[in-house]
Amino acid sequence: QAALEKLILLTGADWATFRQAKPPEPGLHLTAATGPAVEGFPPLQVITEEQVISTAAFKESRVIVTDHYASLPTASQSLVRMGMESLVFLPVRVGERTVGLVTVISKKQNAFDEETIELLKFVVDRIGVVVENSLLHGRSEKAHREMEQLAEALSYSNREINEWNQQLEERVRLRTQELEAAQERAMRSEKLAIIGQLSGGIAHDLRNPLGAIGNAAYL
Repeated sequence: QAALEKLILLTGADWATFRQAKPPEPGLHLTAATGPAVEGFPPLQVITEEQVISTAAFKESRVIVTDHYASLPTASQSLVRMGMESLVFLPVRVGERTVGLVTVISKKQNAFDEETIELLKFVVDRIGVVVENSLLHGRSEKAHREMEQLAEALSYSNREINEWNQQLEERVRLRTQELEAAQERAMRSEKLAIIGQLSGGIAHDLRNPLGAIGNAAYL
């Protein structure tokens, strides 16, 4: 907005807009507008391929200048009704990409000489730098949000893992207790079986001599 206001001040133009492409949405979307004619004739929010000159300047990424706009067969009737005569369409580039379009319009014929057009190009190049920084900042913020989301997801996963570990440790502890109890029962049963075997052997070993003694005592 500030750059457009500076353009109006430097060139004495009546109208200046900056539009951006917003894929996958079609057309060029209004981002900023200024100039004495803007209040009386608010610009369209989106321009489509019906605006042939604007579309050509954006798609072909070239500066287009016209000094007798009303005489063009592709002229926008709304601009003609506003009395606009001199128009400059300047693509806004970020690296090798065209991301937007600046349109500067004047009611005067032959309003933009070569020196003025070079000045416009210089300012629009600076707008490209601002847009690039804005895009980088947007990507940085997006990346930061994605990192925060990833960190939150990892934190949630860590909590889940810790809960699973605690549950697993509890299950292992209970299972260990069950195994120790079963082992203790098995050892007790084995001891009882051994005692039973010993008792049977001792009783057998005692029964034979006692029988002989009993027989001898009887005789």
